[in-house]
Amino acid sequence: MMILTRFITHLSSNLTKFFFIRHGKTLFNKEKRYTGLLNISLSNEGIEEVNRSLPLLEKQNISIIYSSPLLRAMQTAEIIAKHLNIPIVIIDEFKERSFGSFSGKRKLQFKKKYFPDGQSFYKYKQTTLKGFFRANIYNNSLIVAHSGTYKILAKYYEGRYIKNSIENATPVSFKLKNANANSINTWELSKLT
Repeated sequence: MMILTRFITHLSSNLTKFFFIRHGKTLFNKEKRYTGLLNISLSNEGIEEVNRSLPLLEKQNISIIYSSPLLRAMQTAEIIAKHLNIPIVIIDEFKERSFGSFSGKRKLQFKKKYFPDGQSFYKYKQTTLKGFFRANIYNNSLIVAHSGTYKILAKYYEGRYIKNSIENATPVSFKLKNANANSINTWELSKLT
């Protein structure tokens, strides 16, 4: 019921466009490891990726950043916030999913959908959406978070599950295509170019 109430409030805020960027690359990303809640910093390559995204982001009139509190996302948010001279709001629910004892292990060794001592996808989805609605995201806001966060928001807004991860430091726009009281709202997701 809480999510439904926040959903109704959220719809009344006239949200028509917001942006998302996954944190820059880390050593764990490069090594294809489950990172989850481990606090891994950006690699030099990740910092360069974020810096390359800045020209795309500065054209978008972004006024605020909502970020995961995990180090890799915060470092990404701080680079962008400094460049755009905008504030960062920490949203705890934007953390990556917990992979339990699989955190730090190579994905090629353990291709898993379920993590017995980690967070279920259902619980992760609930937590992420709760944070999204609690944040009351405004137009032209930027969310800095993780691949899992992106997949949940993409599923919620576009209605389809995205199997593959979003690339690191790739800005994406979520834009309302039609807002009609007599039909279902449709959203378009597209990479900024």
